[in-house]
Amino acid sequence: MGKIVTTTGDVYSLGVVFYELLTGDKPFHFEGKSLEQILQIITGSDPLKPSEVSRCGGAEIPQNSPVITRHLQLKGDLDNIALKALRREPERRYQSVEAFAGDIDKHLSGLPISARPATLSYRAAKFWQRNKTAVLAVSTVILSVVAGLAVSLWQANEARQERDKSPPEIQRRQKTFEFPAF
Repeated sequence: MGKIVTTTGDVYSLGVVFYELLTGDKPFHFEGKSLEQILQIITGSDPLKPSEVSRCGGAEIPQNSPVITRHLQLKGDLDNIALKALRREPERRYQSVEAFAGDIDKHLSGLPISARPATLSYRAAKFWQRNKTAVLAVSTVILSVVAGLAVSLWQANEARQERDKSPPEIQRRQKTFEFPAF
């Protein structure tokens, strides 16, 4: 209490709204709690990932259920964006509303977000999602060139082996044969 209000407080509030939009539920439940208990919850615990929030109350969920589909859509970038906005430590939250909105825009565009470590596998997966056709076309060309090279080398090796099997008289003629100049 008594701390200076900064934009990271606004980011936290927007993070709560974002979390509710994603899940249909609040990140924390304060019904029947005292102010001291509420402060302890906020400062001492992290909310569940949005993809882990279920409105089914523990009931068995069919595989083709919208809840399963929603879980898969929220898992990953949206989980990370929401949780970064709701971090307890203000210095670990988005430093501005623009940065928060920028990560949401990046997610919608299929670009890597800042709320997640920029590992090679993550960046490659994002690149693959955005450029499947181009990656497949380039991969096909590269595989064709490699296969053509392998077949050419194999054929050259076969020809060399056949040449070495020929009688010595033919080998001598092959070595002394010169192509005519044009």
